[in-house]
Amino acid sequence: MKSSLKGIILALSLLPATVVAEGKGKGNQDWAEKAALDYEAKAKAAQEKGNPKIAEIFTRMAQIKRDAGAAGRAGENFSWDEYHKLNGKLKQIRQDHGDKKKHEHDKKHEHDKKREHDKKHEHDKKHEHDKKREHDKKREHDKKHEHDKKHDDKKEGQDKKDHKKDDAGAGFLKAAEEYQRLANEAMKSGNEGNASIYTQLANIKKEAAAAAVNGKGYDWNRYFELQKRLKK
Repeated sequence: MKSSLKGIILALSLLPATVVAEGKGKGNQDWAEKAALDYEAKAKAAQEKGNPKIAEIFTRMAQIKRDAGAAGRAGENFSWDEYHKLNGKLKQIRQDHGDKKKHEHDKKHEHDKKREHDKKHEHDKKHEHDKKREHDKKREHDKKHEHDKKHDDKKEGQDKKDHKKDDAGAGFLKAAEEYQRLANEAMKSGNEGNASIYTQLANIKKEAAAAAVNGKGYDWNRYFELQKRLKK
């Protein structure tokens, strides 16, 4: 019995390293199938996310796991070269995806930055436009105010001038009334000569009043001659 046990132990020691490492047939199948199913689940998830290349790699890696399990059960050596190449390819795809994602993020950041700059530029442009419009509006208001002021000053000057003319005309008319009164008194006292002169003087004052209102001058020589002819 002891000799048989020693023989079994010796036989196991001579088996290939792969078979000894993986041991116990059913266990070999479990680790390989478990790994394969895990990769197939990852392949399905990658396909659903729209990553067919990654899904293809995971599917192939699942098959490699099953092939490795089968080789282990058969006591054969197995090369993991393809698996490592696929793993490296997977890392490269993920890295490229990360770089692409980062590039898209940077691109979006630049786009947002430009949009914010354009928004600020548009705001500043509108502010300058509003500021210029307010300036033009104020300038137009000041211009109109200056025009109105000149018009008012001109009108006021004209009014004063007209008022002055009216005052001068009113003074002459008042003098004309006084001469007419003196003419009436002279006629009552029988001094027809003075009455005639006073009447003419009254008419001269009326003419002078009309000239003053029209802004015209008046020749007073006849007025002074008539005054000299008055008899006291």
